[in-house]
Amino acid sequence: MRSVIKTSIWALLCALALASCSGSVASGVPAATATASPPELLFTWHKSGGAYAIEEYAAATGKLVLRIPGFSKPMGAVVDASGTLYAVVARADGYGVNVYPAGSTQPVRTITEGIGHPSGLKIGPAGALYVANAGGPIAKYAAGAGSPSLSIHPRGCPAQDAPEFTVDAAGTIDVICGAPLSAQRQQIVEYDDSPAIARTIEVPSSRKPLNVTTDPLDRLYLDYVKLGTVGAGISEYDAGQTSPLRSFVFSENEGIGELLYDSSTNQLVEAAGICFSFNGGPWTCESAIDFTDRNATKVALQILPPRGWIFGVPRFDAYGDVYVGVGSPTDSLESIREYPPRSATGWRTVLRATGLSLIAVWPAGAASSPDRSFAGDGCANRASTRTYSADPFPAPACGR
Repeated sequence: MRSVIKTSIWALLCALALASCSGSVASGVPAATATASPPELLFTWHKSGGAYAIEEYAAATGKLVLRIPGFSKPMGAVVDASGTLYAVVARADGYGVNVYPAGSTQPVRTITEGIGHPSGLKIGPAGALYVANAGGPIAKYAAGAGSPSLSIHPRGCPAQDAPEFTVDAAGTIDVICGAPLSAQRQQIVEYDDSPAIARTIEVPSSRKPLNVTTDPLDRLYLDYVKLGTVGAGISEYDAGQTSPLRSFVFSENEGIGELLYDSSTNQLVEAAGICFSFNGGPWTCESAIDFTDRNATKVALQILPPRGWIFGVPRFDAYGDVYVGVGSPTDSLESIREYPPRSATGWRTVLRATGLSLIAVWPAGAASSPDRSFAGDGCANRASTRTYSADPFPAPACGR
């Protein structure tokens, strides 16, 4: 009798950090420079008793600051540079996006015009909100507006999915059209803040794109899985070009990935991970967060979770600290850890609870700090009262 292998998959995407459903300040968009250093806040989804709430915690202490209940499920949330929270909500007549000013548990308004079935939310220049609707347009809303100033209907995007996209500091929108990991032809279609197509990049059929991001030089980076091999790669495109400037293998980890650009360290960051089990056997997890310097093709730093655990999508504060969710298919508790800048062997558990996932860190992005110091260009350590534990499963040391 032929044996039948059943495979269970527990992936990064929408499992811990809800990567396709939420985000922080869009890649390539600098955060507002504050005149004083506000307390850092962690925005999280938290499931309790079958319902979800968005909760804000003080990053330094893990103390609950406020709680917004009433969500049937996490469908998308994002925080802008002022601390305003945008969250997708289910309504009797469809969906909307609630707008919560910083420190408020009540929405000041609900955006419904141009909202179909939203899941992808991003913040662009001047605080504009971008909403990707499954089977519908990507809609842009100027800060404070309830009606879209721009609606883009990306060609070739499958009707059942909200397209993966990114927005740069100039408002240029790059969209992946084609279902991830499918056999259909896939493209990256670019719009210069208008419905007109500015650039179309044909993605080779051997490479299945996962997501895109940009850097402050308007370079576009495509995160892809190469069919028939293990691992993820990156293709880099100069502004306006349709052929890659270079491509290189970024990670040898299997699984769903998320590509980010950390403006505080000027590094590309890829988080990838997957857990799998055969025929109900033990779970095996492969996960890592890889950092590489711009213009480099080798990983400068790698952070590994404990064995049997998987990272979510990392978020970065204004000082280069990394906050990331950590979970396991064999443990009902999830954690949010903080790693100091350019360090893989020290971490601090900020939160630990069931049904916990990280939405954003606020403030986010590159900024100067009067109360934290960095030593040299290598493994930077800051003056801090926080205690970072030694990782029982250490990753490679900082440096090349």
